[in-house]
Amino acid sequence: AALQVALEEHPRLEAHFQRLRQTPDEGRVSGSMLKNVELFRPCGAKLLASLGAVAHLRGYLPGQSVVVEGDKEDDPWMFVLVGGTLAVEAQGEQVATLPIGATFGELAFLGEVDRRSVTIRAVSFCFLIT
Repeated sequence: AALQVALEEHPRLEAHFQRLRQTPDEGRVSGSMLKNVELFRPCGAKLLASLGAVAHLRGYLPGQSVVVEGDKEDDPWMFVLVGGTLAVEAQGEQVATLPIGATFGELAFLGEVDRRSVTIRAVSFCFLIT
């Protein structure tokens, strides 16, 4: 709501924020950051360093879709939520929310399914490791 009020007061910034909604911000992930994620706690320093070299930290704005139900991706990612709240939607209806530490996209990442089975949308500003 606060963002909407600010955009109404400064309409020239609206195009900028619409572009942000389309393209998530990205950054590098360190092995020490991965060690704080439950999924990676048992991993050794070498594996964490290797994963950190290919992983990215991505930011999503409220309302921005992370994955979309039915989409087929050539190079699907797996995700770990490290900050914020995500909604899980099936056939246009919210069916769950994901807590910090939740993982999703494993089946597509491993090639077990060829299409995304649900839509995942940011409820708040979110950080995900991909």
